[in-house]
Amino acid sequence: MTEKGNNNTARAVVSGIFAFVLTLVLFAGTGLSVVRFGVLEKNGIISSMNEDYYRASYDNVMSEILHYTLPTNMDVKIIDNVFEYDKVKSDIKGVVVAAFEGKKYEPDLTEEKQKLENNVYAYFEQNEREAEGDVEDICREYVKDVAKLYSDKIMMPGMELVLKARNKFARIVTIVLIVLAAAAAVLIFMILRINGRADRGFKYLAWSFFANAIMLAAVPGYIFFTGRHKRLSLTPEYFYRLIVGFVGKLLKSCLAAAVVFLVLALTVTVIALFVRSRRRDKAEEAAME
Repeated sequence: MTEKGNNNTARAVVSGIFAFVLTLVLFAGTGLSVVRFGVLEKNGIISSMNEDYYRASYDNVMSEILHYTLPTNMDVKIIDNVFEYDKVKSDIKGVVVAAFEGKKYEPDLTEEKQKLENNVYAYFEQNEREAEGDVEDICREYVKDVAKLYSDKIMMPGMELVLKARNKFARIVTIVLIVLAAAAAVLIFMILRINGRADRGFKYLAWSFFANAIMLAAVPGYIFFTGRHKRLSLTPEYFYRLIVGFVGKLLKSCLAAAVVFLVLALTVTVIALFVRSRRRDKAEEAAME
């Protein structure tokens, strides 16, 4: 084998190794980016909280209020039409937005307190039931406790866990992403530098982008389209809905990223072919001269 052949073989091996490492770096960086800037950002979290999650959360809040009301021996109908679904949904969103701003969300329950108070007074009047103590004191204490219970329960434990994890790892992930971006830039530079000609270097970049697209699409695509992420055995219901929403968002983001890298791979391939074609044309023109 000639010296030129040995150089070409060594260049191909080294470029292949760099391309492989670049694929791993891109895959790790893309996965972390999807989690950091897609799923765990404010809009990502809110979009993951679908109607199933809100409905399960509403049912949980109303169940807690019902269980608190039962021991009072008052008719549970006093809580009917007090806390509307849209109100609970709005307050849960408010909790998330406030958490990202470093604030504590306090729901405005003025209207709900008034409705509940009217229902309690109406209950004692209509049933002519003798209260165990002053009706006004009973009403005030009950309304205060229910309002506090409501405020506590709109912050779902599952959501609290997600927000704590997000705040804890956001800075770390950002630093890791910067390191990975720098590593990817160095690897791309080395691949282009080693091969000298742009068309050769672009070939390895295209392979790396294409491999990354396959890695991002294969497993997430299988899980998403078969619906396996919806078969998780989690309780309570609102926590299950929250996790399914997050996983679904993550899988769709991975598939979207796979499409981006596939387009990049095709674009780089077309550029490489164009550069090679131009180089060949120039070589032919030079030979004819």
